Amino acid sequence: MRILISAVVMSLAMPAIADQPAATGATAPAKVAKPKKICREDPARTGSHMGGGRICKTAEQWRELDQADADTSTVMGGGPAASSTKQAD
Repeated sequence: MRILISAVVMSLAMPAIADQPAATGATAPAKVAKPKKICREDPARTGSHMGGGRICKTAEQWRELDQADADTSTVMGGGPAASSTKQAD
């Protein structure tokens, strides 16, 4: 009777053992590194006595924001290209 119970217990445990990965140097996948945050000082808003504080974003987010600001200033005429050109009469 004990042999029968042992055989049943072993047969139930075998699928659980078979599902485990082989221990042949397989390690857990490496964690994905979070992008490093870069903080910049936020200037005080016009008409306010309170400082703006700090804004923290990733390098990619700052790059996109800086590019958008450069595009806006060029379109609005505040960029270096608009100030260095002479208008013909």
